[in-house]
Amino acid sequence: MSGAQRTQLAHALRAHYDTGLTVRDIANATSRSYQGVHALLKLAGTRFRSKGSPGIRRRRTP
Repeated sequence: MSGAQRTQLAHALRAHYDTGLTVRDIANATSRSYQGVHALLKLAGTRFRSKGSPGIRRRRTP
């Protein structure tokens, strides 16, 4: 895969991530490894969401 093709793929995967899909969802849908998808998303300048369920927050202990 050429550099231009890799960049194009990275931006296409970022578009999917930005719609709310997880890295694992994208990896499964594209038959790529989690690490490979993560690296491509990083190449595309993706700002990653925090891990875990968005509705659960941990209590701070005093």
